[in-house]
Amino acid sequence: MKRFSILTLLILGAYYVAFSQTEAIQYDPEAKQLLDAMSANYQQAQGFVASFSQEMSDKVGQIDESMKGTITVMGDKYKLEVSGQEIYNDGENIWTYSKENAEVTVRQQEPEDQQMNLNSIVEVYKEGYKYVLLAQKENGNSVVDLDAEDLEKPVRKIRMIITPKEYLKSFTIFQTDGIDFRYNIESFEEKADLTEDFFTFNVKNHPGVELIDFR
Repeated sequence: MKRFSILTLLILGAYYVAFSQTEAIQYDPEAKQLLDAMSANYQQAQGFVASFSQEMSDKVGQIDESMKGTITVMGDKYKLEVSGQEIYNDGENIWTYSKENAEVTVRQQEPEDQQMNLNSIVEVYKEGYKYVLLAQKENGNSVVDLDAEDLEKPVRKIRMIITPKEYLKSFTIFQTDGIDFRYNIESFEEKADLTEDFFTFNVKNHPGVELIDFR
């Protein structure tokens, strides 16, 4: 009986060690330290503007597309310029302005509108994701993988490339539907002179533009 008890304790002890090691890998402290530092760099900025390129790859539909854009961010507000459109988000409402069609639509912000934009991607690791530091390249860049805790979520993995100065160089979003989005940040500049009205579309300043209000 005593032998059985000792054997049981040894097995439980081995299981606990293995479980602890697995837990450490899933929530890698080195990765968290790096992610925390990167997030702090963006949070301390009063505002910033970044230009980026996006590549979309649809493995199922065999479609590859690319585009370039610019995003200006202040807190939870942003203005996105991409594909001939200007998208304004003041934290409550979203305006989508099409110069070609001379119209602007406005609707209330939904939670998913803030999930995977550049202004929120640096915070996404804090909830719902496991993280691990995969590699540190010769140029000093670090590769960090975030894996969704809930495998039924639309986004199953995010891979980040972080510079030696702890800024985001690029990130790739891997979706469960087989569509991947890769974003390369081509330039980044802090902006301390942004005002709240910059993130609101003013119809009076755009005569002839039709307003379609979905609120």
